[in-house]
Amino acid sequence: MTRPWAWIAVAPLLGFAFSAAAADALVHRKLMVAAINDDWARTGIVVEPGQLVVIIAEGKVKLRTVNEGDGVGPQGMDNGSGRLEGKIGGASPFFVGSSIAFYAKDSGMLKLRIKDKRYDDNMGGFNVKVLVMKPSEIPPATDVPAESQ
Repeated sequence: MTRPWAWIAVAPLLGFAFSAAAADALVHRKLMVAAINDDWARTGIVVEPGQLVVIIAEGKVKLRTVNEGDGVGPQGMDNGSGRLEGKIGGASPFFVGSSIAFYAKDSGMLKLRIKDKRYDDNMGGFNVKVLVMKPSEIPPATDVPAESQ
């Protein structure tokens, strides 16, 4: 049985870090963040200040296999459990939820996790897409005529 999220644990050992600043092109990755891991999942992307970071997540996780229910999405529950969080380097964690777009203030490895107090009773994970680009790569905005707004 293959586990699609298993490569996340192996990637750092293989030197799978890709500096988004060093690349001339944008970085676009798809990965699975598993709900059974209490550690931060390394995306393999090193972010630099000023870069645009876009993260989109979908799927459902079951946090307590005893009370499975339908599971919870990346927004998490009211108490914060099950929500998708991000972190760049050693900076403070931030809420990702279903989607987020921001200009990075810190540099370092982009990491993701599903927040919970206990992980041994969890199942599933979120499918996550990450896009990182330099501001110079963002196409210029097109003016929208006032009568079209």
